[in-house]
Amino acid sequence: MADMEVEWAAAGLAFLAAIFGAAVTAWVSLIQQRRDAATERQRREDEAERRRQEQVEAQRIAEASSRDEAKIAARIVRVDVEQARARMRMALKNGRYWSRAYTLPQDSWIQYREKIARHLKAEEWTTVSRFFRSVANFDAGANVARAKGSSQSQTELSDRMNQAMQRAVVRSDAAIEVLANFTADDPTPDAEEVAADADDPET
Repeated sequence: MADMEVEWAAAGLAFLAAIFGAAVTAWVSLIQQRRDAATERQRREDEAERRRQEQVEAQRIAEASSRDEAKIAARIVRVDVEQARARMRMALKNGRYWSRAYTLPQDSWIQYREKIARHLKAEEWTTVSRFFRSVANFDAGANVARAKGSSQSQTELSDRMNQAMQRAVVRSDAAIEVLANFTADDPTPDAEEVAADADDPET
């Protein structure tokens, strides 16, 4: 009888040990699964953050590149503003339009204005674009005046055009200041203005 009780006790202990072992194994497996899940979640979050940082950096580089290109364009446009201003000043001094062999420069503005527009404030853009609208109008006015006038290479400025051109010269100063502030350059006139005066011997 005693031996049977011992056998039953041994069998009971083995059964309990098996259950305990299975429970421990299941618990360890559950903990490991949770750890694996947490590790994978962290990996995904780290990957998402890395991609976000790469996008931010790429955007920063693109923005810096765009701004650098716009600054170069602004410097080129500024030269045209200074040359146009010099030619208008000479026209006001002489009381007649520049030679028909020349025009007020505006090609750089047409080519680069979109690059510059992305980086100027609305009022700054208005200042520069308004000046170049005046430039286009003066060139058109010069052509009309020549068509109506004599065959001479130049035509006298009307009083109305004289006044409008004086206002445009003032606006050119504001346009140069805007462009110089954007490029962090000195807004004072430079050698390009002298060159503009010299390139039109009939003005």
